Amino acid sequence: MGPSSFFYWPFSGRTQNLCLFSLFAALIAMAPVTSARADTFANPLFASQDPYITFWNGNYYYTESGSNEIQIRKSPTLTGLKSQTPYIAWKSPWVGPDGHANLWAPEIHQIGGTWYIYFSADFQSSGRHRLYVLKGGSDPLDPYQVANTGYPNGQLVESTGKWAIDPDVFYAADGQLYITWSCTTDGAGTPPQNLCLARMSDALHISSPTTQISSPTESWETRTGPIEEGPIGFVHNGNTYLTFSGSASWTPNDYTVGVLISTAGDLLDSHNWTKHGPIFDHHGEGYGPGSVVFTPSPDGTELWSLYHAYDRLDCAAWACRTIRMQKVEWDSDGLPLLGYPMNPGVQSWAPAGEANAGWGDSPMGAEATGVWSYNSASSADLVQGAAAPSAYGSPLQTFRANANPIAYTVSATIQLGEGGQAGLYSVYKNAANHVEASIDMQQGMFVTSATVGGQNPAQRSFPFPAGFDISAPHDIQVTRSADGQFAFYFDGAFVDQRAIAPGFGQAGLFATVPGAHFRNFFVTDISSGWGDAYGDVAEGLPREAAADSSVGYVRGDWTISDGATVESSSAGTGWNTVYQGSPNFIDYTVQVDAKLAGPGSATLPPAYGLIVCHDDRSNQLTLWIDPAQNALTWNAIVQGQSTSQSVVLPPGLDPAQIHQLAAAKAGTLFTFFLDGNQMAQGTYALANGTSGLVTRNARVQYQRYSVAHP
Repeated sequence: MGPSSFFYWPFSGRTQNLCLFSLFAALIAMAPVTSARADTFANPLFASQDPYITFWNGNYYYTESGSNEIQIRKSPTLTGLKSQTPYIAWKSPWVGPDGHANLWAPEIHQIGGTWYIYFSADFQSSGRHRLYVLKGGSDPLDPYQVANTGYPNGQLVESTGKWAIDPDVFYAADGQLYITWSCTTDGAGTPPQNLCLARMSDALHISSPTTQISSPTESWETRTGPIEEGPIGFVHNGNTYLTFSGSASWTPNDYTVGVLISTAGDLLDSHNWTKHGPIFDHHGEGYGPGSVVFTPSPDGTELWSLYHAYDRLDCAAWACRTIRMQKVEWDSDGLPLLGYPMNPGVQSWAPAGEANAGWGDSPMGAEATGVWSYNSASSADLVQGAAAPSAYGSPLQTFRANANPIAYTVSATIQLGEGGQAGLYSVYKNAANHVEASIDMQQGMFVTSATVGGQNPAQRSFPFPAGFDISAPHDIQVTRSADGQFAFYFDGAFVDQRAIAPGFGQAGLFATVPGAHFRNFFVTDISSGWGDAYGDVAEGLPREAAADSSVGYVRGDWTISDGATVESSSAGTGWNTVYQGSPNFIDYTVQVDAKLAGPGSATLPPAYGLIVCHDDRSNQLTLWIDPAQNALTWNAIVQGQSTSQSVVLPPGLDPAQIHQLAAAKAGTLFTFFLDGNQMAQGTYALANGTSGLVTRNARVQYQRYSVAHP
């Protein structure tokens, strides 16, 4: 994205231990409301292609490719874009013999307080696109005119003078303004299409020679045609990124997404860029995704992607592309986690903050009660309500929009007004399953409580010391680890801990009487990239299906140290699973060092190993050590058909010692290794998938988990 809309992202996703906090310096306080029904949406949103979006002063501004005019959609929400009537920002006075100007991939940017639109065009319909810019005013919808670049028609002239499309202007990690685009070595766009970069002295002038920083050399960017296009530059964690689309856009299932990353050095030196990909590719009924652009949710706590994809495989070139969106996270290596494109019609939770700064009803069905004033994504006040002062079981409540990750910290600063009790939900699945911590003014206690399966274990109360000012603001924090341990803190001091299994749900706030004030509410992800696989989510399989061990959701208790080190504890249970990072779209090797730290119960023999590939419940491959059978075993499910094979473990193998398990995928050939020695091979028609770990009825220590691509 451009200078006005995408700078140093604070979002943590599944992997960074950072607070989810608002991107914006201030949010307009909202009028008190009784509840906000949690909205859902389904892709696709509307027919369009080459999306670009920026967020400014509480509204999104969206542009797209067109023939003779550039249009802007304005909406306070992302889901609302589909219903907005486009505003015609500029109509080309020049067209070619066929009546078209071919205005491609326009992008709206604010630089130095003024709005500009950058685009490529071929005003003669001769296949000779070049870069151009329009200049607007101080508002995105002010009139636009051809900018005075010193060249005809507002052309941005770069040093090669060759064919150029899809310009993107951005500030890089070095603080300099750059322009990037898709370029060829001739004037007519003859492939290969490469990525070019140049420095700008201001919004209207390119000041450095053009540098080609990348060319399509990988198999995933040469399908049908060797193409890199649609680059988008941004900064994350001090590094400069360029996402781009690869392969032929005119073939419905070819298009895909890669990324270039520069961590140091001169950005105009191609050696300072590293290519990764694909990071987003076709899956299920998501055909040919590309032209990804990032934007914050309305409340600034989430990162979302907009992209286009084909509706069907029988479409003519570019004939049925539509706009989709989905939430983005980050993996432990600093790559954006885009997952799989969601299948059309699959319901997803809307971006946080689309109503009432992200507060309101739980998406899982629990209603917000009482009248709340939602000040921002991190601040709310209970204005009025009628709960009994001591009725802990029937508080007035509100929730954050989206489900928590598998390991996280919830925290808030709470000040009671008229007495009673106020606190936060660490997790609220439903009335029968929730965990909370609160301040009880009447009793002078800090209270921790949990309800699981409708049963309320002993509520624990901790008295405040003499002279304690209960009316002052106080901090509550609850940390949930992936193994089901909840730790409770009050004013920074550890107070209580217990193992609880309430399931997954939302964080939220509650109070028994009006006048309670909640500030600094944050959810901090400490999952280090571990979580669910993507395929079953993209296909719309509900989390309730996780009881089926073939479904790609987290099951069981996992103690997470970092992105490469976890411990599983599954005594007396069946298969427990956890997944790491993005789907692997190309060949790879996954490996881990594992040690059986203790068996489970006598009901099942222990086993432990790797999830080599999980596309969805009907397509996956798992490899494990089975000490009881003295076997290295693997199971493949292909198109729903399951087959298992085993080989004998090496003589004298002690599962209580560390052993390295590995699997290498090369096309459909999978090779299995134990302690560096090849043990077996198998051929399975599995295209791609997410990797992870699996344990049965054992305590297992996993270290140095990694996925490497050739």
